[in-house]
Order: sequence, then C-alpha cells, then structure tokens
Amino acid sequence: MDDSAERSRMMNGISLKGRIAVDGPLEAMGRGEVKKWLEKAGGTYSESISLQTILLIVGQRPGWKLERALELDIPILCEADFLELAGWPRTGQLPGMEAFADPTKKLKKKKQSAA
Repeated sequence: MDDSAERSRMMNGISLKGRIAVDGPLEAMGRGEVKKWLEKAGGTYSESISLQTILLIVGQRPGWKLERALELDIPILCEADFLELAGWPRTGQLPGMEAFADPTKKLKKKKQSAA
C-alpha cells in the first residue's frame, strides 16, 4: 500500500468525538478557535494528555504532550491533516466556524466606525 492510500485509510478511521489535545502553536487558528470547533463537532478540548485522550493535534514546536502521547500510544495528527479531516481545504474555513472566519473583519469594522 502506498503512503497516500495508507494515510487515507488512517484518516477515515479518526473520530473527533472525544477528548482531543493540541501541542504547539497552530498556524491556521488559535486554541480558542480549535476549542469552539471541536465542541461543535462533538469533541472536547483538553489541556493535557491522559488515557482518556483520543487524539493529539501537533502544531509547530511540540513539547511534552507529544512525548506523552507517544508513550500512551495515542493517535497523532499534524495540523495539516487535522485541517483536512475537518474540511478546511475544501471550504477555506472549518465547517461551523463562519463567525470566526476572518478576525480582520472586526478590525476593519472598528476602524470604519471610528472614522
């Protein structure tokens, strides 16, 4: 089985309905956005890794959570795979996150109303 077929098979078996942690900063969104999106998807955002954790999403510069997830044999996704699983590449934003799509819109509105 080639790498892309193996990756696709692995991604199809991942659920976002459970306790999920993030290690390292993500480029596409902040922790608050991840937490809100996971809750909408039926999951729970966790600050720590334990036997109850079903998935770790790894961003840039991961630390102790990655080490602990490897020890506990918890599935690990990089940020790009998480975003693909969540539907980001097809839509340009995570489903259910329309209210958080472009934080710069709030800044533009504030500047316009101040002028």
